[in-house]
Amino acid sequence: MFLPVLALRDFLLLCLSQVSSIKVSTPAEVHASKGDTVQLKCTFTSTSPPNSKMSVHWSYKPRTGAVDTIHYTSLVLMLCRFKVQVLHEGRPARGVASITLINATLHDNGTYTCDVSNPPDVYGSPNSHIVLTVTPKGKMRSKNG
Repeated sequence: MFLPVLALRDFLLLCLSQVSSIKVSTPAEVHASKGDTVQLKCTFTSTSPPNSKMSVHWSYKPRTGAVDTIHYTSLVLMLCRFKVQVLHEGRPARGVASITLINATLHDNGTYTCDVSNPPDVYGSPNSHIVLTVTPKGKMRSKNG
């Protein structure tokens, strides 16, 4: 009687172990001063190796205003609002999809989202958010927010 239950459990474990999944990680918050170069770290783990269908989308939501997007597919970077202000620091083959903002301004304050797609990975946590706070140079940053 226990054999069918064990066989079903083993079958389910085998199926679940073969599910493609991805997990994207970023720090929750990053603080910088006006004029700083700021790296927005984004790493990911995937059950499938990065391939030609992989894409990374960074979106930016200012504290007020519309969302903007930074997108690259197969390491081709397309910039919208940021133009020359962003450097791609990603090494997808090593699970890195980071970007660097050059000469941070107060207008860069907001939430940045790193979203990684690596088919056939379809389950897991494909995105993560960073809240960037840029303060005027020399102004003390409060640890309590």
